[in-house]
Amino acid sequence: GNCKGGFLWADRRSCQPELDRQKLRTWLSQFGLGSLLNSPYASGCVGSVCGWTAAQFRAFVREVQLEAAAAGVPPLLFGLDSTHGAAYVLDATVLPHQLSVGATFSTARARQFGAIQAKDTLA
Repeated sequence: GNCKGGFLWADRRSCQPELDRQKLRTWLSQFGLGSLLNSPYASGCVGSVCGWTAAQFRAFVREVQLEAAAAGVPPLLFGLDSTHGAAYVLDATVLPHQLSVGATFSTARARQFGAIQAKDTLA
């Protein structure tokens, strides 16, 4: 198929992201891959799907960490842009940017938003 993205995503039939384990193994062993940022949906929807659920994201992270362990390298770091909500996780709450929150001068609101962000990111 003619799918968007592609760096670690292999399933060209359905255009939905599927981990390319061989490419990941190469990146781990030859290039010393140490971190991943965002998700395959960072630049938008793929077909009619616009992100992973928290359970799907956890399963992906688990797969990557198993490959890292098998390669004998430290666990990878994952970067999720959760500065105003876990935007790449389906059903997460997206909140105002920090500059807007700061402009309210409400430390209580900032704490409340931080708790929501932490809950969604930990999910």
